[in-house]
Amino acid sequence: MTITTDLNTEQSEDNGLKEGYRYAIKLLTKRDYSKYKLKLKIMSRDIHEDVADEIVAILVEKNFLKEENYIESRVKSLMIKGYSKEYILEKLYSERLECSASSIDHLFKEYKFSTELQITHLLEKKLRGHAVKELIDFNFRKKLLRYFVSKGHSVDNTNRVMEDFLRRDDDGENYM
Repeated sequence: MTITTDLNTEQSEDNGLKEGYRYAIKLLTKRDYSKYKLKLKIMSRDIHEDVADEIVAILVEKNFLKEENYIESRVKSLMIKGYSKEYILEKLYSERLECSASSIDHLFKEYKFSTELQITHLLEKKLRGHAVKELIDFNFRKKLLRYFVSKGHSVDNTNRVMEDFLRRDDDGENYM
């Protein structure tokens, strides 16, 4: 009786490995994942943590799972959405990804992004349908500052860009 129980346990673990592997491959055909996120997805299918770790190791060994590519695409995506470098670093850390501030700086330079440029684009987007003079309104400005802080930008940088906007508007320059 014990022999059959052991065989059934081995067979179910083997099925869990196959099922989890197929599921992981299916997920990876749609988009990139980090090791941590993929492991969580596999475990959400009632597959044991040890089996999920084994599946992730196999995928890394076969070069199906490349965290470097995932990190780069994640940084680019957050950068385009207007998140600050510090926010991006925190977000990657929360996803258990190792990335240095210098590699994020490198990607910002490679794609010709800067904090000021991000704030400017977000400000232009927020000011659609509003006059630039509304930046003088305390409540509107406070609302915008909260938005920029939620994106990880400092109040000082945001205020500086807003002042530049007001100055350009006074000079009659076209910036939108």
